Amino acid sequence: MQMRRNMTAIIKFVYVMSIFLSLFHVVTSSDNPIVLVISSCKTDYDCPDKFCDPPKVGKCLSNICYCEIGEKELGGTVH
Repeated sequence: MQMRRNMTAIIKFVYVMSIFLSLFHVVTSSDNPIVLVISSCKTDYDCPDKFCDPPKVGKCLSNICYCEIGEKELGGTVH
C-alpha cells in the first residue's frame, strides 16, 4: 500500500512539473508583450527596463507596465 502511495506522489510530481515547464516555455518564447508585475504606473518612466529584453523597454499602458519595442514617452513627447 505504501509503495502505491509513493508511486502516486511521483506521478503527480512529474505531472505538475510538466505543466509548470510548459507554461514557463510558452512565456519565455512568446512574442507577445510580457506584463511586468508593478502595482501601478502613471508614465513610462515608472516602468523599469531591467525586466525587458532589448530592444524592448518598459511602457505604461492603462496603469500596467508592459515590455514593448519603442522609446519611452512622457506626456506625449519622446525622450
